[in-house]
Amino acid sequence: MKVVYEFVVADRADTQLLAQSQVDRLSLPYFRCFGLDPVNLATLYFLINNKPYCDTYLQQFAVLHYDDKTCGYLVEMPQSLCDSLASLASQQLARVLENWREKEGFSLSHWHDSFKRNVLLNLVELSKECRDRRQSLILKVRIAQHGNAAQITLH
Repeated sequence: MKVVYEFVVADRADTQLLAQSQVDRLSLPYFRCFGLDPVNLATLYFLINNKPYCDTYLQQFAVLHYDDKTCGYLVEMPQSLCDSLASLASQQLARVLENWREKEGFSLSHWHDSFKRNVLLNLVELSKECRDRRQSLILKVRIAQHGNAAQITLH
């Protein structure tokens, strides 16, 4: 078994559909990557905005759905995070990538720089789509059974 993290551009009203369906079978913009928890995503917000990290920001991440049986859940990213990502200037990218490291026991040190860059660029693009479509960026976390576990890649 493997944990799959998928970032999806969708309406909050699509929560039930997202919870019951595989993201790659829907016609929604998404990408799949290794685990990024809300703490790492909050860290990105503070890096982009050049501010010190504050734990209270985590309260802005809204859990939209949780399934006791599958341990899967949907989390809506704060609008402020999406706005910061969507407006990330290319000259800021190197600084953010350089400083995007460990936080609260979750390490990105095993990620290659090019992978970290691709993850950040995908988040930026999805955040721009959220802004343009006036939708949300939703993180779907699910447990993948053996056949699906090999497909954890960036899209």
